[in-house]
Amino acid sequence: MKSQTALAVLLVLTISLGCQHAATPPADVGQQILVTVATKGSGERAIYGGSRRSYHGQEWPISLHTQAALRSIARAHDLHETDAWPIDSLDLFCVVFSTPAGSNMSALLAALRNDNRIVTAAPMQEYHGMLATTYDDPLFELQYGDHQASLSALHGITRGEDVRIGVIDSHVDVDHPDLDGQIRKVHALVQASGPHANRHGTAVVGIIGAAADNGEGLVGLAPAATIHAYAACEQREATTRCTSFYLAQALDKAIAEGIHVLNLSLAGPRDPLLRRLIEHAMETGMTIVAAANRDHPERNFPAALAGVHAAQGDFTPWFARREQFSTQAGGGYQVFYGSSVSAAGVAGAAALLRTRYSPRETNELLRRMLNDECDPAPVRTPLLDNLYKIRSCP
Repeated sequence: MKSQTALAVLLVLTISLGCQHAATPPADVGQQILVTVATKGSGERAIYGGSRRSYHGQEWPISLHTQAALRSIARAHDLHETDAWPIDSLDLFCVVFSTPAGSNMSALLAALRNDNRIVTAAPMQEYHGMLATTYDDPLFELQYGDHQASLSALHGITRGEDVRIGVIDSHVDVDHPDLDGQIRKVHALVQASGPHANRHGTAVVGIIGAAADNGEGLVGLAPAATIHAYAACEQREATTRCTSFYLAQALDKAIAEGIHVLNLSLAGPRDPLLRRLIEHAMETGMTIVAAANRDHPERNFPAALAGVHAAQGDFTPWFARREQFSTQAGGGYQVFYGSSVSAAGVAGAAALLRTRYSPRETNELLRRMLNDECDPAPVRTPLLDNLYKIRSCP
């Protein structure tokens, strides 16, 4: 399989952070800023008694006080509001501002961050899905190779029953024969655009939850888990773009829906709003897996965030390898390659662990497995033995 690297063609998923209700992300995200303001602590809910006021045509809970503050911020810094959305899980209201051409972004951000009405202010960022493709090949011979017995043994113990897995990615081909009926909820935060819109998300979901015993193609790691798909990335040809608002909105929905395991097969620069949401999600007991980009440490978020499981695929358990067969958008199957694939495998394994272990135990077991650590007091169980044998310390 050494030729795979040379044959790999990078499938770039450009994911910028952004806002709801924009079917096509703006072309120049470099001129946009994402700002959040608090909706609690100012007496809003007490004053307005939970009433919902219309804002940009949406029935969102925003007071006249907050509306006035946002207008004042825009006037003070010569900004134009283009979109907005309430982040319920953090009690924040998020606004996308566009800036005049030629603006000094560093000075503008510094001024916004010194405004005591503002909680966070950050530029739009770009993220990339860490997936590459190789070649089509016979399915059953290569899907799990020497590890087919381990998968069969695992599924004799658990298939991920009663675990909710969230996948924040592009759209997913829900009509694929191996995914039909496997996805409980689909949140289309961006519109699908063209035949390539489902490519990355379909590959990721197939590794995690392709149906078992259906007479079709392959078998996912956790085929009995409940999958919630959050389409936060708009994909065109080999490029997928979403803005920091779509990712934030997807995270907020995942928190509200009580997701147990969340897959983020993407990587990019650090972002304060996404960091707040991810840390809040982990506080609720959510296990979060992200694709690593260790070749570029400055673009290794959210994998570099403490508590997030970074999936790279090098020297890791078999379920986290970098090349795997998965479902291909439009039908059929293909070998996919990259840390997006590794992250999907880790998310599937996490779902199996969550059926037998607490969130804290699941996270510790995954951490040891991914870092090839020994355990001073290993507990041998068939589940762990078939996932990965944690070595006793010398």
